[in-house]
Amino acid sequence: GNQIISGTVNGAYTLDVTTVGDLTLSGNIGSSTNISSLVTNVSTTLTLSADIATSASSGTAIDFSAKKITQSAGVDISSSGGNITYTVASGASTSSNDYPINISGSSGNNATINAGGGNVVISSTAASGTSGGSDRAISLNYADITTSGSGTIDITADATLNPNTGNAWGIQTTGVKIQSESGDITLTFTGGKSSGNSRGLAIDGGTFKVLSTSGTITLIDTSPSGLTGNYNGLYLRPNANDAIRFGADGSNVLSSSSNIVISADKLDFVTYNNKFDTSGTITINSPDGSFDAAVVIDAVALAGSPAGFTVGKSTNTSDITLSSTLSVAGPITVFGDDITISSSKTLTAVTNSNIVLSAASNFINNSGASALNVSGTGRWIVYAADNDNSTFGSL
Repeated sequence: GNQIISGTVNGAYTLDVTTVGDLTLSGNIGSSTNISSLVTNVSTTLTLSADIATSASSGTAIDFSAKKITQSAGVDISSSGGNITYTVASGASTSSNDYPINISGSSGNNATINAGGGNVVISSTAASGTSGGSDRAISLNYADITTSGSGTIDITADATLNPNTGNAWGIQTTGVKIQSESGDITLTFTGGKSSGNSRGLAIDGGTFKVLSTSGTITLIDTSPSGLTGNYNGLYLRPNANDAIRFGADGSNVLSSSSNIVISADKLDFVTYNNKFDTSGTITINSPDGSFDAAVVIDAVALAGSPAGFTVGKSTNTSDITLSSTLSVAGPITVFGDDITISSSKTLTAVTNSNIVLSAASNFINNSGASALNVSGTGRWIVYAADNDNSTFGSL
């Protein structure tokens, strides 16, 4: 049946809880003397409404498994370097709003997960069921997910099997910070295959920081297998310039050398600048050979002297429009069908680096002679298969 642990639990022991009903952890666990580790296996809902701290410095520190996991505002889940895992497999799909993993703080009272150098793994997959409501495999609101040292962070939100014909997204976030030091951050999000508005990740007027000192940052938004609805892809609209950030933010992470990869079948950078702040490389491409639709690089700002900037793969057959001014401390490479540079926008590569634009059809330069800027031994190289219909704009 349903279980509640409301008292304080301390001591260097392993706490292993298995229930066939709901489990609510409302007592402070490890508040004065950290427990060694905590493992739960809950057949329905696990509710985390009080802090949990473990002393495990390696291996499994906390392992939550349930059909639904809810973490409340102000609740801190931490280890001393051991791994922290949240798993929901086959989360319920009902006629109401469904969030199989719901980590929900409030402004000024965030919910937090800190592995202290261990790995963080959060995984939620949806099951088939009943269409209705507005569904997310994971919902993160005012949440901080962090680790240190070489600890990694891996978050997977897969709503593929959710039958909702309305909104079924992999994840939605508000006021979220995900941070590592040298460990990689991998975020993989997939919307529902039946959804008329399927997205892996959508941020519609919020803040979102994915920060690392040197670990590779990878964000993947994939079209669901067996799609019968409409996949609209990755949507990044911050509520102000630089409110969505990758790499460094100048406070939590002062500077970053992380390589950053944004891989999506469709993607939109919208309204305000999305900031990429790193001295590593920046790559925007598709999970497979080509984007599913034309891509506009707009509302993108670069900082930290990135070592290279690439859009698309050599097999990309979708159009690319460059509508942000980009200055890079390395080469710039773009692959597309038509490649367009918007009016007054320029591309600048560092001394002795090349700008290579490879258009399978047309190159359209609406920015004139100053569109491409190289120096030293650097060269701009434009391949356009259809020269008759290309516009080089006095280059």
